[in-house]
Amino acid sequence: GAPVHLMGRLSRDDLTDADGRFNLGALPSDDYRLWAQGAEWDARPGEDLTIVATSPREVVGRALFQGVPLAFFGVRLRSGGEKYLGAVHAVRDPDGRFCLSVHQPGTFGVELAGPGTLRKKLSGLEAAPGETLDLGDVELPRGQYISGRVHDAAGNPVAGARVLLGNPGPDVDFPGRWFHGNYEATTDSAGQYR
Repeated sequence: GAPVHLMGRLSRDDLTDADGRFNLGALPSDDYRLWAQGAEWDARPGEDLTIVATSPREVVGRALFQGVPLAFFGVRLRSGGEKYLGAVHAVRDPDGRFCLSVHQPGTFGVELAGPGTLRKKLSGLEAAPGETLDLGDVELPRGQYISGRVHDAAGNPVAGARVLLGNPGPDVDFPGRWFHGNYEATTDSAGQYR
């Protein structure tokens, strides 16, 4: 029951059966990317694709912001060629700890982002199959911010207003939007946001 995800003109998901097989159904002719077990491959409709699973490597670490563990942040893997490997993983841990399995062979990278931070990229990472690479404490740099006040036509503060920067649409999840340059804030009782 390993998850398999296909992206292209259409998106499809499936789980492997007891023999490790999957079927994503009929697809229109196009170039697709297939993700399985955290790795990715190029795929075309009608082609049989054999994926040989290897012992995953693990990368662990702790995300900090201004010396304090981040309790909520996003982390994602990058291939050695800087392509993204799958989706952003939301991490909720009071100690800021994360653990990712790396199935793609070769060097890889990790990218982290959280509230109030810039994205932090670590590249050229290596670990043998079955090994764990401990990144230790990863300090995320402070990002820039915009602050302001929302008020109504009479000048009264508007509490609970949603302020958007970028284009955070419904198709981009949280914390994935931090990786796409999309941010949001909610005003406080004085109508202020930051």
